[in-house]
Amino acid sequence: MGKAWQRLGNDDRRFDAYIKSHQLNPTHPDVAREAGIAAMDIRKPDLAVAVTKRAVIASPEDAGLKANLALAYLFCGQSQEAMTVVTESLQMDPEDQITLRLVRS
Repeated sequence: MGKAWQRLGNDDRRFDAYIKSHQLNPTHPDVAREAGIAAMDIRKPDLAVAVTKRAVIASPEDAGLKANLALAYLFCGQSQEAMTVVTESLQMDPEDQITLRLVRS
């Protein structure tokens, strides 16, 4: 349902749908990724950090997920935490496009 709400331009409902999915399966990396992005889109970066952090703990090998966590940290004003996570992500996958965009910005 989250993608349907996204297509319809309703970010609040999109977020609600992804959070419900996340509650059912809190360690699924794709659900966490989408829930975190939706949280940032509705200006709730604290929730984005919480959701994405839990997924990173469950899937520590996912460089893209770590990049999303770094972005959420930046939205929260936690630049030191963001840099730590970006460094880890780059070490894991130096070609990850999300991470490279974060480094360049």
